[in-house]
Amino acid sequence: MVANMQLRITIREEESPVTIQNAVQLNEVLRSASEQARTRKMLGAILLEADNGNVMTMVVGGEETVLGFDYDGPDGLNYASKGSSKKTNQS
Repeated sequence: MVANMQLRITIREEESPVTIQNAVQLNEVLRSASEQARTRKMLGAILLEADNGNVMTMVVGGEETVLGFDYDGPDGLNYASKGSSKKTNQS
């Protein structure tokens, strides 16, 4: 666990980011954002920004979670997927 965690989390563009200090606060914000997205019946994108400018985007509210990671390195934006979708492609 990170001892001095501090993240700015943006759930809605029109709202100011929330600053969290620990894993308990992080879990609560992520749970709340997921519930809000499911209630609205649409996906929600959460931006998690570290003090060094690294940003992770987490899409919540669906059956799958998508993560994107943007950092100030030579490759910029990254995307990772683990597991397979339940949907199959039928042509």
